[in-house]
Amino acid sequence: MKEICNTQGDDARFDSSGCILKDKKFPFVYPAKGEGVRYLFKVLLTNICENNCLYCVNRRDANCRRYNFSPKQLAEKFMEYYRGGIVSGFFLSSGIYKSPDRTQERIIETVKLLRTRYNYGGYIHTKILPGVSPQLIEEAIPFSNRISINLEAPGENYLSRISGDKNFARLISILREIARRKGSNFTITTQFVVGASGENDLVLLNLAERLYADFGLSRVYYSGFSPQPSTPLSGLSPCPRSRVRRLYQADFLVRGYNFKAEELAPSGLLPDVDPKLNWAESHPEKFPVEINEASYDELIRVPGIGPIIARRIIRVRREGRLTSLYELKKMRARVEKTLDFITLNGRYYGRKCRSLTPPN
Repeated sequence: MKEICNTQGDDARFDSSGCILKDKKFPFVYPAKGEGVRYLFKVLLTNICENNCLYCVNRRDANCRRYNFSPKQLAEKFMEYYRGGIVSGFFLSSGIYKSPDRTQERIIETVKLLRTRYNYGGYIHTKILPGVSPQLIEEAIPFSNRISINLEAPGENYLSRISGDKNFARLISILREIARRKGSNFTITTQFVVGASGENDLVLLNLAERLYADFGLSRVYYSGFSPQPSTPLSGLSPCPRSRVRRLYQADFLVRGYNFKAEELAPSGLLPDVDPKLNWAESHPEKFPVEINEASYDELIRVPGIGPIIARRIIRVRREGRLTSLYELKKMRARVEKTLDFITLNGRYYGRKCRSLTPPN
């Protein structure tokens, strides 16, 4: 087997958000975010692809070095990294070679080898390819901790601007098939390419909100568009990192704080400030809230208070009233952020009263 080179390792970065570790000895090694593992072995089974997505370095018309690993090669290489303590999880995707079903079968063969021949019991993220048959989704599930298919764009009119080979309705139908099989043994994610198709933040967040509610997704990933040489979109500007950061913050509020997308991005684009703080400052009629009386839903909308802190406050209130900022600090509330938006036992410590000395 040829040693896997950095060029091949770098190809995997176009499939999901994240930053590759620049180590020539260990291509394919990525920091993991929210995977329950520290580093992922992230790879494409092949970079040969029948699709011609305009942003992709591996598109059909690209003049690039092609490779095509066997399931056995990848399983052996992953186990080498895993046994060496270099990685603790596996992420497998692929270009489409010959047909979606044929390529998906080889993906499944790879993860099956890891589970059955090598007795690997750790994390596996299996990519489902556009156009696959439902029965192959069924076959992938027993070997996977996470299943995903990339939507890439928030609708057909946007997707058609970056990929003439993919059909948004078909991608949604595959995601629905995955969600229909969802149980406690695996989670579901998807990814958007941000900034390539002219979409705004509200369109992205509205769809994310629907995916969380109707499909039970655990995460939506936002991959900032980066123009690649020799692609049709090489002349476009890259997506600002700040936009991706604000999308993740807003997505977190939609997913865990009961915010609606239109509350956070009513003009279509998120301002480059903390979206929760921006919402609070834009709705002075909602504040201040009294810590000893506010409901859970009111508390989690206060800057500096999240679901965990809100539940702690409610639990402590069952035994009596909170009377000092010190009590909030002990709960790990970010008191410096909350002061403008709360009263505590009837007392306000916000901007109008900063000269007051908080009780200890």
